[in-house]
Amino acid sequence: MSKSEVVFISTPAIGNLVPLVEFAQLLVNHDPRFHATILIITMPQRPTVNTYIQSHASASATSINFLHLVISAITYVN
Repeated sequence: MSKSEVVFISTPAIGNLVPLVEFAQLLVNHDPRFHATILIITMPQRPTVNTYIQSHASASATSINFLHLVISAITYVN
């Protein structure tokens, strides 16, 4: 049986992340052929988002991967 990878991109807001994680969890629980990866924009100013991710990463270690995209300071040059 082959697995299908589904990739989700989340905004750094908790209001977008929670339903996205819940949908990914429902998807992988419904069909074991699915595996989900969630791309998360990590910001140190968002401790609630980081805590939520850490709690779900340990609970769903095999079916959902969380990939952190770190935002660094952007310098604009004219």
